[in-house]
Amino acid sequence: NAEYMGGSAEQALEDESSTAALHEARLARERTTAHAVAAVVHPTPKLPLAIPSAVLFAQILSTLGSVKLAWSPLTQRVLDSCSFAALDVSFVANECTLSSFAWKYRVTMAVPLLFLLAAALGSVATWAWLLLCAPPQRPQLRILDAAHSFERTALFFGLLMYLPLCRTALTPFDCSKMPNGRFYLDADLGVECFDAVWSRDLALYCVCSGVYVLGLPLVLTLRLVQFRKRLYEPETLVRYGWVYEKFYTRFARFELVMLAKRLAVVLVTLFCSGLQVLLVGALLALFATSAALQTHWAPYYSPLHNALETRLSVVLCVVLFLGFAFYADSFPSHAYRVACSYALVLAVSAGVACLLQSLTLELRELFRSSQTRRRVHAEGAESGPVFLDVAQRDFVEQVAVRAREWAPDTSDAEMRLRVIEFLGFGRGAAAASSDGSVTAELELNALGVRKPDAVTTSGDASAASQ
Repeated sequence: NAEYMGGSAEQALEDESSTAALHEARLARERTTAHAVAAVVHPTPKLPLAIPSAVLFAQILSTLGSVKLAWSPLTQRVLDSCSFAALDVSFVANECTLSSFAWKYRVTMAVPLLFLLAAALGSVATWAWLLLCAPPQRPQLRILDAAHSFERTALFFGLLMYLPLCRTALTPFDCSKMPNGRFYLDADLGVECFDAVWSRDLALYCVCSGVYVLGLPLVLTLRLVQFRKRLYEPETLVRYGWVYEKFYTRFARFELVMLAKRLAVVLVTLFCSGLQVLLVGALLALFATSAALQTHWAPYYSPLHNALETRLSVVLCVVLFLGFAFYADSFPSHAYRVACSYALVLAVSAGVACLLQSLTLELRELFRSSQTRRRVHAEGAESGPVFLDVAQRDFVEQVAVRAREWAPDTSDAEMRLRVIEFLGFGRGAAAASSDGSVTAELELNALGVRKPDAVTTSGDASAASQ
């Protein structure tokens, strides 16, 4: 396209009568490519990230509700109401229906396997449908065969439910020493740890812990390392793009950091349950560090997602601080305790409000992105293809990353011409413009690079001719 437009521009300069028509055509392509570049640099996820963030937020609140911090009845009800997101199957596997902790553990661990079996059957049906009925305009859907579709579903479910799965899998190892000198399970004080009955199921406990706690991070790490040089090829994007495409390229493995954060929450709440001061201090340090790193690194493409994660971490810090106030129980009067209870409810409500705001903005952005894609495809059908290949996409991403720390001086004519050339217009197209800064401004705006205030958008004749 660059060579074609360059040649057309040189011919147009020889014929002054066609300059105006060429200028209009070039501006039309600039608008189309600017939308395409913006879509590549800031991809819009198909599932609003506020949804998995809300599930994780509810899971952490439910986990905090299970910690012995002397919560008030109101705050305990609020925290227990979040157990819907924590894979709580106690309504099926409880003491009334199952006689022992071991059987309850087996049933609880079997629920994800049943889901995976249903996912496998659904993946086969989906693959058959895509193979026979995939729309011609979306051939990339055919890349997903049954095995890859099942892997994608399993990874998505595993990431979403990693925290409750880890907590349930490690429950048999959460033992406390009683006054008689023996160890008993915190989840069921009728079960003695390290005796013959507990040791008989030790192999099952170890296998479930290895599969659910270590299996998912290991598989995800292997996949990200295996495709580290092909992250933005179409086949890799279809299979695993939903894992890393929401992050900047240099943070492609940041999902592993998020998994480590969830595992840290599980380990602290399980094995420090009898040391409340250490538990609260460790979780406060974890969430405060998470908020600081989110603010400093900003790993997500969208500032909205970075702000959401930071705000939720701050809310969790407030909940922990108020929980420690309940544990200390040094309120001057009952009114202060009630006020602290309402303060915790307000903190949780603030987190829910942040999630609803983010969800609303993401849905609006999804709608706008859908309209933009339709407009780009409609314009591209007449003016030529606007698809950016993998090499162009990598270049644009690197420019977007570096643009946060370095802003080029677009008043320099050579800099404008280089930006235009690299983005696919060619020097001939740039020289054909009577206003050389228009193209650079459009493309740099699409990349998020601001033009210095002292520089005007109007170029001089000498710069354009150069």
